Amino acid sequence: MKKIVILTATYNHPQKLRELYESLLQQEDKEFSWVIVDDGSGPETEEVCREIQKEKLLDVLVMKQENSGKGKATNTGIDALTPEAEFFAVIDDDEVLAPNAVEIIRKYTEAYRASDCAAINFCRRNEKGEITPIPYIDKDYFMSVQEHISQKRMTGGYIGYFVKKLGDARFSVYENEKYIAPSTLMMKATAKNQRLLWCREIIGTTEFLEGGITKQGRRLKVKSPNGMVEYCGLMQGSGSSFFNRLKYSAMGYAYASIGGKNVRGNEYLKAFSKIAYLPGIALGAYWKRKFVK
Repeated sequence: MKKIVILTATYNHPQKLRELYESLLQQEDKEFSWVIVDDGSGPETEEVCREIQKEKLLDVLVMKQENSGKGKATNTGIDALTPEAEFFAVIDDDEVLAPNAVEIIRKYTEAYRASDCAAINFCRRNEKGEITPIPYIDKDYFMSVQEHISQKRMTGGYIGYFVKKLGDARFSVYENEKYIAPSTLMMKATAKNQRLLWCREIIGTTEFLEGGITKQGRRLKVKSPNGMVEYCGLMQGSGSSFFNRLKYSAMGYAYASIGGKNVRGNEYLKAFSKIAYLPGIALGAYWKRKFVK
């Protein structure tokens, strides 16, 4: 396995997976491996994966698991990395990378391998031409996820991790839940004196598909309340503003109530319990009426 790895969790998007593949074939720097984790897709996606492997134009590893969600699929891919792998970038199956994407990833890997940088967020464009993170800032900067959101900056982009610095941090997997916010792993990776770099380089484009995670929004999140409680708890960490700590405490109670958990005793929601508890319970009841069928 090469030092640079592209890791893709895919689920029933065979044409989009093929488009990503075509963009990887166009990379100017071809010294990378591609790990595909098929999250329980149907035969069309399986066929595309077989074709990619058969063509032998890239160093590709294809794995398959029962449909369990992107978080667990990403964990599966991380656990399959060999000792040679130094840095991996999570690239979804609805992305198309620019021809110099791997070259840029390598440049930043080499520049920050000896630093306290554990993760790098590269920019992307959407189908409207908008650049994320928003607002786009034409310089690199270090900032925690919590501080980023507290400054009303929208997260997003392509997230990459140094394998050794990530250590044993993984997405949590909860029974009967398939969604967990991508930034939970970013916050875990940078929780112990390690930093997150927001990179100014735009390395690809994405198309938010109907039925995909971004389009489903709150409806998807209320179906994974335990994962959202964890996210809300992490969002109260270092760098978060007072307002956001209060906000995410209330939201955490909302998700916990939907999940039927002992909301007062939850380890992620100890802060602001006296003032966030009742608003959170009310918000949870509203979300349950609106989104839970």
